[in-house]
Amino acid sequence: MFVLQCVETFRSVDCPQGPPGIALGGGAARGLSHIGVLEKLNEGGLVFPLVAGTSTGALVAAAYASGKLDNLKRFALSIKPKTLFGWLGLLKGKSVLEERMVWDLVCDLFGGLTFEGVRRNGISLTLLACDLETGKPVFLCEGSLPDAVMASITFPGVLPPYRYGNRTLADGGITGNVPVNALKRGKAGLTVGVDVHNPKDIWIRTLNACLFATGQLGKNPKHEGRCPARWGLMNSVVRALDLIGWTLGSNNDLSALPDVLIRPPVGRFHAHQFYLAEALIKAGHVAGTEASWALRALMKNPDATPA
Repeated sequence: MFVLQCVETFRSVDCPQGPPGIALGGGAARGLSHIGVLEKLNEGGLVFPLVAGTSTGALVAAAYASGKLDNLKRFALSIKPKTLFGWLGLLKGKSVLEERMVWDLVCDLFGGLTFEGVRRNGISLTLLACDLETGKPVFLCEGSLPDAVMASITFPGVLPPYRYGNRTLADGGITGNVPVNALKRGKAGLTVGVDVHNPKDIWIRTLNACLFATGQLGKNPKHEGRCPARWGLMNSVVRALDLIGWTLGSNNDLSALPDVLIRPPVGRFHAHQFYLAEALIKAGHVAGTEASWALRALMKNPDATPA
């Protein structure tokens, strides 16, 4: 293993041959740093035919794969603190954010786009969601791109669970925060993960306190084959806590170890700070510049570890 400031490499000599892939993890506002990482990797001539994402990482992954990264960046840089107040949906009692407002934003970016259309442009995209009823991961790679993005970014309490066909889906970070396994399912060779998790985030600390207080950490959540007739605010949040506690406490996180792990310096940012997009993207630039060098070294000599 070789450690730089923002990059760790775990390259093994028996890594399978195949196209390189990149997996973008969840982290709410911190996920905007993915934009900066991708910009610098692109400047370094690095292209990823396989792309995966979950939560905010799904939003950025979809933008990258569909050629909409610049559009997403412009929108992110336009966000102000007062913008967040316009998104609030608490008065309706269903979630923190207004679902229709978020849906409109997603459709502005990806309206009419499909996974099949993205593949015709040379990129295979997979987004990770969680089935709230079974607790299992769902790999979304067919059909409507806006629907899949909504399913992957819907964290219970923040947004209502998303009905996708006959399933009730939520944020993929519930079952695995950096979906490297989605790349391996796609037969990727070199795998890159981008992790923007921050355990010191005020909201993460609150979540951990809830898990501890409810005794859910490491407890295997029951599934009795029944779906609530209507997923309300409280029962969807409690279910998400059950599943997160199981994932964390049992080391059941489905995020496989990538060959290269990129960690942008986003430790001072909290989940709600979308209005700090410029600083977050710059943090991504720092990590992306460092990672670009390390990745070019690996691709030039796959059996070597950068020194």
